Amino acid sequence: MAKTASKQTRGATPVREAAIDWPSPWVAAAVYFSLSLLFFLPAFLPGRHIYGTDYLGGGYFFYHFISERLAAGDLPKWIPYIFGGLPLFSNPGSTYQPVHFLSDLLVPMPRVLPAVFVVHFAIAGFGSYLLARELDCRRWIAFVAGLSFQFTGILMSWVYAGHDGRIIVASVGPLLFFFLHRGIRRVEAVWFAGVAGTLALALLSFQIQNSYYLLLAAAIWAVFCLIHLGVHRRGAVLGKVVGMGLGAVTFAFVLSAVNFLPFLSYIPESPRGMEGGRGYEYSTSFSMPVPELLSLAVPEQAGASVSDPVTGAPL
Repeated sequence: MAKTASKQTRGATPVREAAIDWPSPWVAAAVYFSLSLLFFLPAFLPGRHIYGTDYLGGGYFFYHFISERLAAGDLPKWIPYIFGGLPLFSNPGSTYQPVHFLSDLLVPMPRVLPAVFVVHFAIAGFGSYLLARELDCRRWIAFVAGLSFQFTGILMSWVYAGHDGRIIVASVGPLLFFFLHRGIRRVEAVWFAGVAGTLALALLSFQIQNSYYLLLAAAIWAVFCLIHLGVHRRGAVLGKVVGMGLGAVTFAFVLSAVNFLPFLSYIPESPRGMEGGRGYEYSTSFSMPVPELLSLAVPEQAGASVSDPVTGAPL
């Protein structure tokens, strides 16, 4: 009996392992999208609007005007609601970001921001799943990793402010890391095309600072992958991989040129870039002021207080 039980146990082990090797990539993607849609569903209901401190105070009317002009077949060049007028290319926001642009064509303007959030929260989860699978995690572990990142504070905390650009950049991070690792491991151009497309999604959000950090993180990750996978020991392969990587970054900037090329002509007129403006010394003169230093221990110290204008109660 002991021998029989032992044989049955040995034979049953692979079955148990196979039984928990789920979900498949398509099922995982469907779950991430469904959860994202469920979370933001209230913002799509009649008479409801997604809340965002900065979005309502300085973003909604901006995008509303752009949406109206695009619907009329006109490419807006001037936003009349800001300081008596402001050129659009000074800060186009995520106007030309593919998810935002398509959402503007498909749903009413008040639903555009939640639609962007639904898609990019799903991308965050699925990208984390793919990255975990690429790093040889089991499917269910990769699935949990995706859920964890999809609803992490890195993404969720920016919903309150309505910062679509920051959410867009953060959400594509795992997907970018996946494409880099897969491309370096397999030395195939198709994966570096994914790198270019993912970076373009981030750059077209026009969240330049966060995109800058993402590029730095991607460079560090790429160097790690080159060493960890032993590519640095193979000269010809190393040259090919580095060439495809640099080409992918270049192509990403080409895809996002609609944001950056017009902006170049604005720099001399910007208070941050014009002669006598705020240069490098000014920018680095108080990199860590005392209030922000205190906020590392007491987050409320440097926070913004948002309250109901009638009752004064916190929102």
